[in-house]
Amino acid sequence: MKARVADIFRSIQGEGPYTGRDTLFVRFAGCNIGTCRYCDTDFKSYREMDVREVLSEAGRLSGAAGPRMASVTGGEPLMQDGFLKALLPELRRRDMRLLLETNGTLPERLSGIRDMVDVVSMDIKLPGSVGGVELWEEHRRFLAACAGKEVYVKLVVDERSDEREFRTAIGLLGDAGPSVPLFLQPAVNGTEGVGISLAALDRFYKVARSYVRSVTVSTQMHKVVGVA
Repeated sequence: MKARVADIFRSIQGEGPYTGRDTLFVRFAGCNIGTCRYCDTDFKSYREMDVREVLSEAGRLSGAAGPRMASVTGGEPLMQDGFLKALLPELRRRDMRLLLETNGTLPERLSGIRDMVDVVSMDIKLPGSVGGVELWEEHRRFLAACAGKEVYVKLVVDERSDEREFRTAIGLLGDAGPSVPLFLQPAVNGTEGVGISLAALDRFYKVARSYVRSVTVSTQMHKVVGVA
């Protein structure tokens, strides 16, 4: 069995509660959405790799004193869930804590690997950020599928984000459990910098705090400092 792998690299985690952690990243190609206006993934460039090849590359990058965390990311890694079922146990045998980064729209595919990962990093996509597509029901079912796991949610906002959509997203998260941490991420537009004003970001933050206990404004550090 082979998967489309966009990249395997070692870097500093730039998002969420594990920001700053030395991490091995396995980035899968392909996405079931593919219309996010702030997406930073090249979907055209990838290698066909089997589990043995991925592990060999991961071992080369990690070395004897390698990172104790591995992130499977994308694109959308759950599109290749069959491959993950073979890969994740092998990474676990290398004493790695496993983080799944996902757009949170494929709950049925999560069910097959749910117990193989330690942490789920889930996006909530505002319709205005993905070409008008509403994914509320997919996100709702995905959050339900994460019950009992360590999970946190990332939500990217910029100056064009619609407050009504944002309130729907935060209400959905609050219904799933107000204790799920939210990382509110101002979009970073390459060399143009942060794509939202402080006033707009503060407004979104106050809305979020009315529904969710833990809200952190979290810049995508890897973009700011220029690492992968």
